[in-house]
Amino acid sequence: MAAPNLNDMLARGQCAAKTRDEEGPHAAWPDFASFVSFISTLGLRHFVPDELLFLGEMNTRGKCRSLNHHPPEHLWPNIIPPIRMLDRLSQETGWRVFILSAYRSIAYNACIDGAAIDSPHTRYQAIDFFCDGGAPAVWGEALRGYRSQGSFAGGIGIYDLFVHIDAAGLNRDW
Repeated sequence: MAAPNLNDMLARGQCAAKTRDEEGPHAAWPDFASFVSFISTLGLRHFVPDELLFLGEMNTRGKCRSLNHHPPEHLWPNIIPPIRMLDRLSQETGWRVFILSAYRSIAYNACIDGAAIDSPHTRYQAIDFFCDGGAPAVWGEALRGYRSQGSFAGGIGIYDLFVHIDAAGLNRDW
């Protein structure tokens, strides 16, 4: 299967753009400044807060349009383990990591065909992503290495064009 064309995906809103915060699509969200402050404490080198607020391609059209919303503040700490692992992956490989899905409201998650009913995305514990280098099997193998070192506990799902990482506590692979 061919690798995704990054420029096409960005133009169609299929993944999060790496924008400066003041220019991003989420700057008008009332909790944006608090979220930026929270994310700034993590010391991320390869991500900006806007990326972690990407509402998903399907939130802009079709049957799932406008069903997603920003994560509630009490869930924000749940994204720390997966985003730290992706920041590490980018740092160690030099690949840019692009977020396809992070937080999903229960209604949005239910609207997505094939999504697990109790998805860790609904608890802001999961990220679906792709990189601009390597391949999903390689990205997943790197994450398995981090997990085996005790860096996080959770699932790794390898798909044709992307990888899912979650910090739901149960080490499993698919």
